Amino acid sequence: MAMSDQFFSMSPLQTTNHSVSAEITMLEENVTWCLTGVYGPQNDQEKIAFLQEITDLRQHIRTAWLIIGDFNLIYRAEDKNNDRVNIRMLNRFKNTIDNL
Repeated sequence: MAMSDQFFSMSPLQTTNHSVSAEITMLEENVTWCLTGVYGPQNDQEKIAFLQEITDLRQHIRTAWLIIGDFNLIYRAEDKNNDRVNIRMLNRFKNTIDNL
């Protein structure tokens, strides 16, 4: 994460195996939010652990929250570029998003 300290301040919040989170404050507006950058794993077992990892982050978030990055998961079958869709993993991802 990088930003101009002329416009923003950043307080490190949490680092996990697949994410980095920080509290960001826009100095001019005095508005604070949490930004989490993720890079999800490829292996299915690691994906399950990753979804739990981002679910567990929620307890540390006290402001508005934005999660960005490469989840290495799909939300809809149409997002897949072939017909090998892991419906169970897709549903786990959707449920995680809905719960957060």
